[in-house]
Amino acid sequence: MTKLPFLVAFKPPTGCSTVEEAFPEGFTDRICDSLTLLSKAIKSVMDENSEISGLVKKNHDILRQKLAQPGLMSGYFDKFVKDLQALVGNNV
Repeated sequence: MTKLPFLVAFKPPTGCSTVEEAFPEGFTDRICDSLTLLSKAIKSVMDENSEISGLVKKNHDILRQKLAQPGLMSGYFDKFVKDLQALVGNNV
C-alpha cells in the first residue's frame, strides 16, 4: 500500500481466504487518503536527507538516553509502591 519495503504479516480471519476479503465494503476506498498521508509520512522519515528524518533521529536519541538513565525504572516502582501503601493505609 505504501510501496515501501517493510514486512507485515496478517492472518486472515476464520472463513476468509485473504485479509482483504474480511474488509467491510468500501473500506479500501475510505482509507485511501489516509494511506497516502501515511505513505508521505513514512517516506519523509525514511529519507535520510529530510529535516523530519533528522528530527526523528534526534528525538529517538534523547528518549533512549532518558530511558537508559540508571534508577529510572526503580524510581517508578518505588513511587508506585509508596502510592499503593498510602492508598491501602488510607482505606484501612
